[in-house]
Amino acid sequence: MPRNTAELHTVGTVSIVTEAAEDTNGSANKNVNNVKQEIINALQRAVKDLTDQEVEIKLEHPADETHGDYSSNIALVTSKILKKNPFDLAKELAEKINSSRSTLQNIDKVEAVKPGFINFWISKQYLSDKLEEISDKKDEYGRSGRLGNKKI
Repeated sequence: MPRNTAELHTVGTVSIVTEAAEDTNGSANKNVNNVKQEIINALQRAVKDLTDQEVEIKLEHPADETHGDYSSNIALVTSKILKKNPFDLAKELAEKINSSRSTLQNIDKVEAVKPGFINFWISKQYLSDKLEEISDKKDEYGRSGRLGNKKI
């Protein structure tokens, strides 16, 4: 079954909906939002490097935009297993991610905050590029063509 997901990103007064759609062979469309997966991969590598644990990463959109575009509580969850202070672990993970910034091409900032969250800010360049893509494609933006002319 095809999966389509959409996410809303707000920068100031501009909101961008980034849509991910799988093509007919199940692989992600090249024009999809890959920012979320970039963050998940970076967090998984950092957790594995620091703790030798493999964990499921969950990202949220913080209600308060001053907390970034995405946020993870992975340090809070993992700290219980490791018996470590969650904020200290969040700082270690954020430092680890920041030291390998080349893996996060679409992220401007990674920050650890109390009690143990890691916040991520999407780069303005990425959002600008998405706006340009939406503007260029107009009504065709987000269409995958997977269903042809089939009406749902």
